[in-house]
Amino acid sequence: MKAIQFPLVKITLFFIFGLLLADVIPHNLKIVFCLIIFLVSINFIIFYNKAKYKWPFFEIITLFISMLIGISTVLIHDDTRLSNHYIHFDNQNEKTSFFNLTITEKLKKSSSKNRYVAIINSLNSKTATGKVILNIADGAHDDLIDVGTNINVFGLLYKNKKSQNPGQFNYANYLQKKQIYAQIFSNYNDCQIEKTPSKSLNYYAGKLRSKIIKNLQKNNFNQAELNVVVALLLGQQQEISPEILKDYQLAGAIHVLSVSGLHVGFILLFITWLLSPISNTKNGLRFKLIVTLLSLWMFGILAGLAPCVLRSVTMFSFLAIGNFMRRSVNIYHTLLVSMLLILLIEPSFLFDVGFQLSYSALFFIVWLQPLLSAVYVPKSKVISYLWDIVTVSFAAQIGTFPLSIYYFHQFPGLFFVTNLIILPALTVILALGLVVI
Repeated sequence: MKAIQFPLVKITLFFIFGLLLADVIPHNLKIVFCLIIFLVSINFIIFYNKAKYKWPFFEIITLFISMLIGISTVLIHDDTRLSNHYIHFDNQNEKTSFFNLTITEKLKKSSSKNRYVAIINSLNSKTATGKVILNIADGAHDDLIDVGTNINVFGLLYKNKKSQNPGQFNYANYLQKKQIYAQIFSNYNDCQIEKTPSKSLNYYAGKLRSKIIKNLQKNNFNQAELNVVVALLLGQQQEISPEILKDYQLAGAIHVLSVSGLHVGFILLFITWLLSPISNTKNGLRFKLIVTLLSLWMFGILAGLAPCVLRSVTMFSFLAIGNFMRRSVNIYHTLLVSMLLILLIEPSFLFDVGFQLSYSALFFIVWLQPLLSAVYVPKSKVISYLWDIVTVSFAAQIGTFPLSIYYFHQFPGLFFVTNLIILPALTVILALGLVVI
């Protein structure tokens, strides 16, 4: 096995290169699959060959296979290759049409309309598919539409138009990375909600989220406070005002409003503590592992499976499995494997700002924080705890600095102070939140 254990980072980089390359090459999935099969066959021949210098060739071909898998992953997830995708209905653009949709996600509402991500089931009574953004004027009826809602809509379909101004944010390109190629505009009076929803996993997660929010409402929070608490516990930022988000961003504390490794790590510790009375026999350990993994992924689904949530849940799942197998887990391998798995499932996450910030921050925490921590070793436990917070915060901010400047054109200078206060407080808030829920 040692012969094929060359650095996983190379495989990951070539896979990511394949994801990027898929946008600039002709889309032909059959050719890519044939190349993968051909190169895998060559590698089998090389592997069982007794030639002395075979391993460099084996490695090079494996890296090319990784790149081709990256290309094929994008092509497989490209909805537009389906013949009934709405993008092929050229005569429907900017025309009033009748749609049957299923809501898959609630977006942040604007002052004049509610916004949702939806999947088209039919267009003018013809079977169709594809993701769209649904805009419904009149925000008073938002509570009637939830994830899983099937809705008939009479509205205008507008395909995304690319920005013509150099340097301006290309919203059409951003949506295209998420497989969204158009928006539908309608009024609530032109919508009819079907009685029977699509009862998917996301539907039940949405129902549970709503029940948790109702429980939190009983604790006499005002609306602004409730929105922040929901974000702290569940990572749902849709209802938070732009002003509050801006304040958190400037203070360098925006990360606490999205589910991160701190949240998932706390859930893991809490579940481990609950299961501690169970004996560590073979069956006992299996039961603990199953309950732990189910709990982590249930929380991940409840939090909406955003890129940062997926990263955290996947990584802590590997840690839980490693603990069950009584093996130490290489954190770098865990980081890379989680990235590969997530991008295999959803390659568009590569272009998600949250995904990029999450992995950049975590890599620098894993690599740079131990080096910074070794610079000064406090004798006091309290000072040592505070020093660890400072070094973790500094490492994370260094890792995200280039992306922060590129995407947001600013850098939070108060992150030292805010993290010293917020991180200890967040642990208490999460504990109390579990009790309240």
